[in-house]
Amino acid sequence: MAMSVAFISYGEEAERQQTNDNGDFWSELLASSEAFRQAKCQKEGLFFRCLSGYESSYFGYVGRDENHLDGSHLEFKVSIKYPLWGSLVDLDDSTKEDKRSQALYFAYTGKYDFYFGSRYSAPVISRQQNPGIFYQYQYDSRESGFQHFSLGYFHESNGQEIDDQQMFDSKVIELLDKICRENESNQCITDSRHQQEARAMATDYLSRGWDYLAASTKYTKRHSHDLFGRKIAVQTDFYFSARSYFNWQGLGFVEGREENIDWLADIDNPGDKVYDYRTFQLTINRKLDSLACEANQSRAQCLANNNPANWFDYMADNTEWNLTLMSGNELNHLSYQLEFIHYIAGHFPLKLMYFNGYGENISTYQRKSSYWMIGIDLW
Repeated sequence: MAMSVAFISYGEEAERQQTNDNGDFWSELLASSEAFRQAKCQKEGLFFRCLSGYESSYFGYVGRDENHLDGSHLEFKVSIKYPLWGSLVDLDDSTKEDKRSQALYFAYTGKYDFYFGSRYSAPVISRQQNPGIFYQYQYDSRESGFQHFSLGYFHESNGQEIDDQQMFDSKVIELLDKICRENESNQCITDSRHQQEARAMATDYLSRGWDYLAASTKYTKRHSHDLFGRKIAVQTDFYFSARSYFNWQGLGFVEGREENIDWLADIDNPGDKVYDYRTFQLTINRKLDSLACEANQSRAQCLANNNPANWFDYMADNTEWNLTLMSGNELNHLSYQLEFIHYIAGHFPLKLMYFNGYGENISTYQRKSSYWMIGIDLW
């Protein structure tokens, strides 16, 4: 009987200990999540104060050659992320200044074209719908070296609906009627140029979509140079990402990828896949700092060691450049994008961009194109 009572007492004690351990685990998890929010989110503001930018976002005017069938338009791209969960990483080493964090994010990127003045009724066309969830491990206290590693699951589509030839032909007729609605010429509908324009516009409504796994990292290099009698700090960020495509959409609820259209031989190459055009991406971002203060210098000491500010300081402190290279899985179908961002008077973010390559629009990702843009860099 005594042994039975002892066994029951020991069992109750073990159960209480396990309950306490579970309580400590959840308490530590909640405390770490709150510390993450305090470190990463805005101190004041709206409920979604942890909302932040993901990819580059902008609003601008896209220009083309006057003979291009697509025409000039306004373009809006928005890309955001929000932490579903996050925590600070404890390295159990108080002597080492090495702050790290980890988080699970929801991300969304959308791109829209507004054909104001260049198409009948000025339609807004959805070009990209790219939601996803990703995990990121970040080195918060590093000035140079690897900054973060990410791995996530994404869906990418253009949010359109045409997936058969009958719907496409009907759309061409509808758009041709709109083109000729204000044209009094009887030959408008039979004009080959107008027919080409209607067909090009109809491709905007072709349905494309796929799911993919994306891995990415960021590496930062900081160094200084003596230039024009000043010590200039140079920061170069390297962003690299790679995709692996699944043969389904919507987490497997929809079979196959919408990457080939057999009945549009003039647009699609039946043997090509989406990974032949968009698998690897490298972005190089460069910024300058005219002060280049040392870590042990105060700002007053730093200013005293430099010559009076001039035009070069203004350009260096308010300008950055981006070069993005994209390719297929065999480094084929190379595309590139150049970006120049200048903060006018230190505040207004003017953005200039030039693109040349494949995948400008998901609906015609196999077609090579080029364009330039001038606009506002949002973040």
